[in-house]
Amino acid sequence: MFWRKKKPIERDGVGINWPARSFRDKPKKLKNHYEQRKARGFSDADWWSFDTYIAGVIGQAVAMFRDQGVGYPGDMNEESFAALCTEISEPLLRYAEDKFDIFDREEEEKVYNEAVEAMKKFSERLGCWWD
Repeated sequence: MFWRKKKPIERDGVGINWPARSFRDKPKKLKNHYEQRKARGFSDADWWSFDTYIAGVIGQAVAMFRDQGVGYPGDMNEESFAALCTEISEPLLRYAEDKFDIFDREEEEKVYNEAVEAMKKFSERLGCWWD
């Protein structure tokens, strides 16, 4: 589930929530997954595809800054910060959601490179992600 403008958007579970979909008929495994996330912030399943998990977490959080945040860095205004958040969140969410669904090598490389650039933009503002 991703959040946009305070309304949840259901996703197919292939991205960062793929364990919930995969383990839905295995309650013990699903419980373990959530207990691990609660204890250390990620589960063994998340670790298996950590790039997808971290891209999805950061993408969701940055989208929330854009849609629900109340502040922005002092050297930006509300509009420029919202634009930056979009430039970061959308490529990361696309990578997290579509990584396992892209079968065209060129498209896969494009999505990957856009996510890498988004992570660079995120890291350049590392001290600004608080609300």
